[in-house]
Amino acid sequence: MQSSSEKQGIFFDAFFQRMQSEPQLRVAIVFQLVDWSPDTTDLIMKPFEDEGLPEEFLFAYIESLLTIGLIRYEDGSQKQGWNEFLKWIENFK
Repeated sequence: MQSSSEKQGIFFDAFFQRMQSEPQLRVAIVFQLVDWSPDTTDLIMKPFEDEGLPEEFLFAYIESLLTIGLIRYEDGSQKQGWNEFLKWIENFK
């Protein structure tokens, strides 16, 4: 899906800049701290395949789950979005 750790960092920076300038934005929730595991995505892939969903859609969806977090599942390393998230938490204290 042509995403990257850098794009994730850019997204969080842009979002929190907007949040800072819009007083009505009071809360931000990061839903996915860690990427999904391959075992978990394998569990949900089968029922979707059984429903006949297009393979292209399924692979894009699974890829997004495997890479959505701020921390990599494989080794616990932090992505750029994690650093932006922490930076902005400090900013909003």
